[in-house]
Amino acid sequence: MNRGLVMAQSIENNVISTVFPQVTNTVGLIDETRCRGLVSRLVKALSIKVPDVRLPVNTLSGGTPSGCRLLNGWRLPRGY
Repeated sequence: MNRGLVMAQSIENNVISTVFPQVTNTVGLIDETRCRGLVSRLVKALSIKVPDVRLPVNTLSGGTPSGCRLLNGWRLPRGY
């Protein structure tokens, strides 16, 4: 997938769109617990201040969408 943001989608959806293998179970369905944990760790690691990762990106202000863009392009190290 390209590294652009889908502004109408949530921060969480934008992040997981680039890391599907890390958040899916053995049958290819998204594991919600794994997804929330991964997104939470990435938001914390990049010090991005968001009230809720389920908010659409276009509701954010200031530099926060730029931080989300970083998350969207993030390449995870093995085992993250």
